[in-house]
Amino acid sequence: MLIALIIGIVVASAVAIAFSLRFTRPIKTMRKAASRIAAGDYDVRVQLEDKSELSELAYGLDHLASTTGSTVTKLKNETLKLSNIINNVTDGLAAYDTSLRLMTYNAALLKMCKEDYFQRPEIKDALVQVMKDGQVRTVNYDSKQGILVA
Repeated sequence: MLIALIIGIVVASAVAIAFSLRFTRPIKTMRKAASRIAAGDYDVRVQLEDKSELSELAYGLDHLASTTGSTVTKLKNETLKLSNIINNVTDGLAAYDTSLRLMTYNAALLKMCKEDYFQRPEIKDALVQVMKDGQVRTVNYDSKQGILVA
């Protein structure tokens, strides 16, 4: 009787381990894939061959990676287009964030400025006024007359 009990415990343990591995392996695979997606590898795919909820989750993760990768590619292309437009404008352009930190500028602006006028307090004040008004304005700096806002 004791031998039958031991055999039963061994068989039950083996079955329990097999079932647990059936669920933990796909979860580990999906966790690794999610980490790679988070790191920017949008080509990763999870291949599960069964028809369980885990395979549906894997399919959803694959779809997320695919659409995210496509969106990131489109955003990079649009950013490149915008950068090309900004750099090919013949007028000097500068873009500031809400804290008045210079985000981007074009080559024409560098040709116009021999010193960094955009860090001068009077220039910043004029730019803040233009931003508060919410209108497109031309801000000129004349070394004799100071700031001119048109």
